[in-house]
Amino acid sequence: MISEKHSFLTEYERENSEAFSENGFLISNSNEEYSDLIIKKIETVVANKCVNPPKKNTELNKIHTLVDIPSSNKFRLDIISEINSDSDFRKIYYRAAKKQLDAIVGNDLVMQTRINLSIQIPNDDSALLPVHADSWSGDSPFEVVLWVPVVDCSESRSMYILPATEYDFKEFEEFRRVGMNSDQIFKEIRDRVVFLDVNVGKNLIFNQNLPHGNILNSTDKTRWSLNCRFKSILSPFEDKGLGEFFEPINMKPMTRIGISEYKRLKGN
Repeated sequence: MISEKHSFLTEYERENSEAFSENGFLISNSNEEYSDLIIKKIETVVANKCVNPPKKNTELNKIHTLVDIPSSNKFRLDIISEINSDSDFRKIYYRAAKKQLDAIVGNDLVMQTRINLSIQIPNDDSALLPVHADSWSGDSPFEVVLWVPVVDCSESRSMYILPATEYDFKEFEEFRRVGMNSDQIFKEIRDRVVFLDVNVGKNLIFNQNLPHGNILNSTDKTRWSLNCRFKSILSPFEDKGLGEFFEPINMKPMTRIGISEYKRLKGN
């Protein structure tokens, strides 16, 4: 831990860094301007897709009254395609949490090329995401996930995570060594996970090395949330590299110069 004497962090950066490090996640206020633009974009796309003629102010909480479970995945994929075809949407998404990302990850970043959308209709078991950590399957341990709710999310209508204070790497290595499946692992940690309350106007940044997932949405409202990965361009990549999965979004001049010079010196 860096001592107070050698830390040049601002009070905001220090408070958020400590909270994230201790818990493995941070829930904080989004930039209101960009958060509103995210919600309006989703509402507009949905209103144009789910009814004919388009119905303004379509209630996302009750989308399951207009889209049934068998049709919901195609509906979701169509919306993902639409929002990612908007060249400004990723920029808006990043700016909604720029202050927090600067404090936790840095400001020389790469961002996932596509933003993902989760729609979890009540009692839809096809939308379950079993317990996992992204770094178990080829993601860099230096990545964070920025998770943005489009509706108020809590309890079974949200996601859960095993807090950093409860995570023991050796324990999970043993789970995997003996061949435990996701259901068996979840039973072992069920009493230790935290279901996160993340309402509209907030954002969640979490450490994707920690086990997380969701359970059956047992409420009478549909869950909507967006997610996208970020990492420092100078930290190691794993299976998902630059170009196909990540792209630089704010590379500083000296970083660009340094990378070019490093390659030249190494003869690449």
